[in-house]
Amino acid sequence: MLVRLRDGREVRLKRAERGDSEGLVKFWRELLTDPTSFRLFNYTGRVSDPDTVFSRMRESGSYWLVALHQGRVVGDILVKVGPQFGQHLQPHVAEMAYGTASEFRGTGLIYAQILFGCSQVDTKYMMAYVDSQNERSMAVLQRLGCEKRATLEEFLLDRVKNQYRTLVLFTCLKKKMESEAESELKRKLVEIRPF
Repeated sequence: MLVRLRDGREVRLKRAERGDSEGLVKFWRELLTDPTSFRLFNYTGRVSDPDTVFSRMRESGSYWLVALHQGRVVGDILVKVGPQFGQHLQPHVAEMAYGTASEFRGTGLIYAQILFGCSQVDTKYMMAYVDSQNERSMAVLQRLGCEKRATLEEFLLDRVKNQYRTLVLFTCLKKKMESEAESELKRKLVEIRPF
């Protein structure tokens, strides 16, 4: 999928391949130093090596997607079917985790990433855990029609800051999420086309 942002920059969204693992690691290392990033590695202080990333890409039910601008990874999304109990017991639920480079935030790229992620799975529901301090991500999910289902106090240990973090669980019907993502892309004047 090719995405043209309002400012004219073009980003290509695609399924991640082995050759993308080094770019993903480099991108994640950038996010590791970003105080506004709330990915799991921000709580551990370390990023996996490219071989481990590639191995995880190949896990059944996991879909790793990358956003590339001029050959550089500027965003990613992981969609995993059956996140808590496996695909056998949760074939109707997918969890997502995502990130966007700081210079691409606010451009609408995240909506294209989420729309592309939804297109990779045949589930009824999408879900995401969000750090309670990540107001930007919570606003994105609410614009997509997601509902806050639970606030999980002291749910995750941030090993970097040595403190427990509160996570918020959001869920949404996948069809609603896709429809709302398309509306947000139109509102932000973002064009999408296949490549």
